[in-house]
Amino acid sequence: MRILRQLSFFGILCSLSLQAIEYKIDGNVVSSTRIGLSNNKTTDLSKGIYPNNSFWALSSQLGISLKLLDTEHKVTLGLKGMVGGVALDTTREGASIFPSNATSGKDSMGDFTAVYMPAWGEIINAYVTYSYKDFFGFKAGRYDFMNTDWWSGHNEGAEFFIGKESLRFYTIYTHRRSSSNLEWLNHFDARNADINRFGIFVFGVDSAFEIGNQKLSLRPYLYYQPGVYVDPGFKIVHESNKDFQGEGINFKTTFLTLFAMHDKNIQNKLSGQDWGYQALYDSNAISAYNPSGYLGRTHGEGGVTLFLREDIFIDNYNVGAGIYKNFGNANDLISSYGDPTGLNTWVYTLYSTGPTWSDFFSQDALSGFVFGGGKYECWKWDLIGRYTYAPRSNENSIALLLGYDFTPNINLNLRLEWAGTYNKAGYKISQTYLKENIYTDKSMIFWYLSAKL
Repeated sequence: MRILRQLSFFGILCSLSLQAIEYKIDGNVVSSTRIGLSNNKTTDLSKGIYPNNSFWALSSQLGISLKLLDTEHKVTLGLKGMVGGVALDTTREGASIFPSNATSGKDSMGDFTAVYMPAWGEIINAYVTYSYKDFFGFKAGRYDFMNTDWWSGHNEGAEFFIGKESLRFYTIYTHRRSSSNLEWLNHFDARNADINRFGIFVFGVDSAFEIGNQKLSLRPYLYYQPGVYVDPGFKIVHESNKDFQGEGINFKTTFLTLFAMHDKNIQNKLSGQDWGYQALYDSNAISAYNPSGYLGRTHGEGGVTLFLREDIFIDNYNVGAGIYKNFGNANDLISSYGDPTGLNTWVYTLYSTGPTWSDFFSQDALSGFVFGGGKYECWKWDLIGRYTYAPRSNENSIALLLGYDFTPNINLNLRLEWAGTYNKAGYKISQTYLKENIYTDKSMIFWYLSAKL
């Protein structure tokens, strides 16, 4: 009897423990495909004519999160892994779709694979969170960025907050970062590691004010990497209808700034984006496609970013416009991994420049865009037009985005885009130094087919 009582007591304890632990399992399988529409057999690296690359990648994620406490004290643990591979990469050496000189010869696995999916597998989430009454909390490990305008992807580091929604102070430390989603699967690595591997700090304050049905949010922030940059800025968001849920009208205005100040020790160093000011040359870099030995341009002192976007929501439809202006080279070192504009510039050919294959964020660039879209039952659509003027190139595009939900967990997203770039003399495309202006057609079809757990 004593043994039975002990077993019964142990069973009750286990039952109570399991009831106190909530868990959630999530995952997905995603097929990502890009088809360049302007490819031909006239690839000529001496003239800066490169292919409009195509690829097909498959990835999958599986993770679990555990809520150990859900009272005044909340503790959550999370673990998630991702695996992926590239079945088609037209930038591989000897790819049958293009002649052998269509690749850069940099890597036998292909430029796309080397840039987008160099890792076949990675632990992208491994974190612990703690909060007390939603007033104080921290998160540490590997996890998704959630509250940063200039960063996205996965962070390896920690963050801390104190305060309520109406006034909250936060700080974030980033040791390393990874792009791991859809067609991206990168190892975690440090930003600007050639200058300083210590990491990046973000300090900010979130505040919100409500006046009747309107809401005003203000976020001053500071991004800081020792010996690299000090970048203060702020974000203001105003909504005319804070309770908008797809019915009625809501005007949303977003104004974002960044005041980038580069450290003096790196101002005359080479920019990895081919953005900047003073041109640098090296006789050791002379090649058949770069007879002058052009390396690129210097980071410079920094600069200022001003971004204004207006969204108008009318029931299930929306229209809007935005303007993005760089004075100087504000985005060179902080980079554009967060893409605060809400546009996706990561889809263009990798034979270009910068982390987003676009001069949208380059020095002294001016971009304007208009858009409209809507939802109807299982369908959603958006139409986006953009023009960018920059010292390095002029870009224009019109994109139609279509989405369809076959089920709540299976969906298709399709992007049809006409895109072109007028590349200017005095800069590089991949290995080629341009002696004259040339036009590059980057038109494409891009689609994702995803299934969620």
